[in-house]
Amino acid sequence: MSLRSLFFVLAFGSFFTLAQDQPNDSNGETVYISDDLIAYIHAGPGRNYRILGSVTAGTPVSLIQSSDDGEFIEIIDDKQRTGWVEAQNIMSDPSFRARLPQLQQDLEQQQQQNIADRQMIDQLQQRLADLESQRTQQLREYEQLSERYTAAASRLEQKDESEQREWFMLGGAIALAGIFIGVIITYLPKKKGRRDTWMN
Repeated sequence: MSLRSLFFVLAFGSFFTLAQDQPNDSNGETVYISDDLIAYIHAGPGRNYRILGSVTAGTPVSLIQSSDDGEFIEIIDDKQRTGWVEAQNIMSDPSFRARLPQLQQDLEQQQQQNIADRQMIDQLQQRLADLESQRTQQLREYEQLSERYTAAASRLEQKDESEQREWFMLGGAIALAGIFIGVIITYLPKKKGRRDTWMN
């Protein structure tokens, strides 16, 4: 594709609309004028025939027949003109001009999809950051609870040891008091019993 033709396509491609109504006076196959040129329509199958006009690159036309040598194609263009163009200027696939609106639409849809995907990724990243923050907070709370539990267990152990010492001391004191009382009772003087006077 020449630079001139490329400039032409890029500059004017977006301003042309593809003709939706195909020629209705022929049931010929739809073909397209090549993208890189402006094809001249001749009155007959040869360059020596009178030029009837031109067809812009990418225009869909109806194919009627081919010349005997296969070098020219009879067509009906988008303006309902019947004439002959060189076969090398015809292609069967949709031209760039014909595909440009769809390509632009596909590009816009892809851009919108990219925006939606980007938003979803941002949302997922934010959600991940929130979960990470929650995990950090829960870990901090767990450490605090663990420290409280350790401190409470230590206090309970100290309390148990203190109570055990108190009970031991109380038991020892009671035992000593019992021994002391027993010793005192042992050394107390016994009372003498009175004799019966009737035996005198």
